[in-house]
Amino acid sequence: LYADFEAGDIEKLSLRAKIGAYSALAEYYFYLNKHENAEDQIQGETTSEEKALQFRENVIRLFSENKQYADEEQLRFTAELDVYVNQCLVMNRPVQFINLESGWDKENSELIMYRNVAYQTMQYHLLNNEFLKAKLFFERENIAAGLEKHQHRIVENRLLAIRFTIGQIYYALDDFDHASDWFVKVAYMNSEVRPDVVLPCKVLEAICLWERKVYEHTQTRPIPKLRRNLKRAGMLDAFVKDILDAVELVFRHPTGLKKTNLAERLEKLKNDRDGNKSRTYYYLIIVWLRARLHRTSINKEILKFEPS
Repeated sequence: LYADFEAGDIEKLSLRAKIGAYSALAEYYFYLNKHENAEDQIQGETTSEEKALQFRENVIRLFSENKQYADEEQLRFTAELDVYVNQCLVMNRPVQFINLESGWDKENSELIMYRNVAYQTMQYHLLNNEFLKAKLFFERENIAAGLEKHQHRIVENRLLAIRFTIGQIYYALDDFDHASDWFVKVAYMNSEVRPDVVLPCKVLEAICLWERKVYEHTQTRPIPKLRRNLKRAGMLDAFVKDILDAVELVFRHPTGLKKTNLAERLEKLKNDRDGNKSRTYYYLIIVWLRARLHRTSINKEILKFEPS
């Protein structure tokens, strides 16, 4: 395939075939780079990492030059953009984002910015525990206004993922005011799209509101109501029940948790969660429970958390 590229034969293919060929080459060099040692690279030659990025740029170029095809293959285009943006971030190449705007009108350039570049950038910082960087990027680029403007053009599962990411950023910084604004948006989205995210967000919404002292005179009120609603919807399994019981315990005894059995509950919750992909995001609740038990910040507990 690389020989075809050097001979210029790939450019003679149909549009779909060209995109497929460049994408395959990008994937090949990306995985080759992951398994290469520094000594494997020949001095002066383009690295496998650079080649992967160059081929991915060719994919984006072809979509940019064929906008009708990009509209028809929006899911494929979005996926290719995500990989491209993520690779730019890993290689510390923010300047590459400029290429995304070439040839697109203002509306589509903005959509790409908020749907792909912003999401991948925030995810990158979040996964690297760079919570403050993520927050500063979100606020500096005015992502909230951009999402509000373009939300109807973003598919539901991506919109949900973006909102959830923003909520996590503020939550990790113990900013429950802003975190609740985003978790509540997710909590009332269609649970069938991402039940593994929507359900934890219902619990996180209650936690954030409690931290904001919304329930100051009715400390445990949101949990029984949530328990009833989930039971009615057939979403209250044994694990979720244990999660709600632990949260309710904190609501009832916010200052005397060392005297309760919260530590034992936490151990069981972590064991029940680990290894079950549908329970991945409950770690956000577990770190809050730990922060309450040890009187630390969520930030510190996230850094200490070791999922199996």
